[in-house]
Amino acid sequence: SRAKRISQIPQGIYFVVKSHFCLVDKSRIFDVTINRDTKYSDIFTQVSDFCDENKLPKRLGDFVSLAVEELVTNIVEYGFKDKNNHIDLRIVTEEDEGLVRIRIRDNCFAFNPKEKYELEQYSDDISENVGIRIINKLASRIEYVNVMSLNSLIIEMTID
Repeated sequence: SRAKRISQIPQGIYFVVKSHFCLVDKSRIFDVTINRDTKYSDIFTQVSDFCDENKLPKRLGDFVSLAVEELVTNIVEYGFKDKNNHIDLRIVTEEDEGLVRIRIRDNCFAFNPKEKYELEQYSDDISENVGIRIINKLASRIEYVNVMSLNSLIIEMTID
């Protein structure tokens, strides 16, 4: 049975959804829920520590930290309109695929940063949307979907 197969998974291994189910060691996963009461600076420090613990190249670790800080800050500032708003943040490092994936899911109003970038990338005012511009330029892949009032953003970066 499925329940028996799942119970036989060694401790410390979790399922992570991508194009299919796969096994990833929990030390390679950073997972947190952020709400109004969360001390954001602590989360940003934890993300940086996670990147260091997983021995990501410095430039990539800095980019992961920047992307998380920029996106979380924007979601909180512009999207948190209700006391029930929250962000689920997950970062997964996958050495076998040479990737880092950031998944940000929130229940705020629909906002597609990829579309925003495409609309504004040729704007004369380069001081606008700097974070979104940097993320779109440095990410190897960005996917966004809004389903059942949940924004889901996946950002992939290649490990050099």
